[in-house]
Amino acid sequence: MPDDLFQNLCTQLEKQITTLKNEITEKTTRVKTLEQQFESLQKYHTQYQEVQQNYQKEQDRLTKLYHEYERAEAENQKLRDELKGWQDWVEQNKDLYDRLFSVSPPKAAKTSTD
Repeated sequence: MPDDLFQNLCTQLEKQITTLKNEITEKTTRVKTLEQQFESLQKYHTQYQEVQQNYQKEQDRLTKLYHEYERAEAENQKLRDELKGWQDWVEQNKDLYDRLFSVSPPKAAKTSTD
């Protein structure tokens, strides 16, 4: 009877050992598969970092460009306002200039040397 019990126990332990070995083999295979996938994704990580750096540089460049546009647009508006002021001034004084330039210059008086 004790031999039967021992045999049963041994058989159960051998089954557990076999099951555990199979699990270890499966898990080892899974780990290797995941490592391969990880290695193949590493190149994408590097590419992602490069793209991210390029994106940041482009975003900075566009920000600077937009600020330059705003500055140029403000200067443009200022110059338009100045030009409008000068145009208004010319319109206001147009009659004065027309009268000024339509009158012939006075003739010099003749001096007699007789």
